[in-house]
Amino acid sequence: MKALDHHQVQSAIVGYMRTGSDAEKVGASMAWYFARPGLRYASMEELRQGVPTEESKAALEALADLRDDYRAACLSAFLACEDPETRQDLSLELSLDPTVYPDDLQLSHARARRIVLADPERYHQLLQRCP
Repeated sequence: MKALDHHQVQSAIVGYMRTGSDAEKVGASMAWYFARPGLRYASMEELRQGVPTEESKAALEALADLRDDYRAACLSAFLACEDPETRQDLSLELSLDPTVYPDDLQLSHARARRIVLADPERYHQLLQRCP
């Protein structure tokens, strides 16, 4: 991350999610967490209150377009995947909340949601995280 900026790394991750092999897509999904700038806090009290610095919030928000691209790429990768174990790994990057997806992805989201809800044992981690 020190050699490149967050935008370049996240762009590459989105590219892997779109065109990589199944293994590369799973690897990219694991890398996403580490490719975002962390929130910083001016004091322990602000950390306890959950109030990050304006600069760290701005750095994170500057990547919002990539976050949306990543979410769309993850949804597409999940739906395109035929391997149940890989699909399970990719599901961890999904949200079951349709409001986080744009209108043009609502049908795809509904399809992914049906897949997840049809196999609650396999997708229990996603279901626990998303009400």
